[in-house]
Amino acid sequence: MLYGFASTEVELLASDDEGRNWLPKASFSAADLAATTDGLYAATEEGVLISTDNGASFAPVLGAPVLYTIDAGTDGTLAGVGTDGVLWSYGPDGHWRRMQTLQGAAQAFSVIDSERLVLVDDRGIVEVTPDDTTILAPARPAD
Repeated sequence: MLYGFASTEVELLASDDEGRNWLPKASFSAADLAATTDGLYAATEEGVLISTDNGASFAPVLGAPVLYTIDAGTDGTLAGVGTDGVLWSYGPDGHWRRMQTLQGAAQAFSVIDSERLVLVDDRGIVEVTPDDTTILAPARPAD
């Protein structure tokens, strides 16, 4: 299933035929979406929401931080960057875990797997694991 928002609408769209046709679903605003086997997660101003009915309706994820970007790994790992500048992960135990504070806003973010996240912030391209943070490519100074 593919999900997205039209650039001028607040209605979630879904396609089950690789994007050839799109059907309207729930109406709301979201900064980002992430799909897992548990459901469709949305990062919204009200917090993280989840849909377990392919986007027809959404409910709050209790205890979730307010995120502006969210991603899911192929293993179901869910993580995001909060409006508080903190990198958060969502565990199989149903709890959000504070990982670290970023330096500046995240310009890009991806969950690689349950042990590895990659993002771009003021430091450059950064890999975050449970045990370490590595700057893979430092940011270039502004001209």
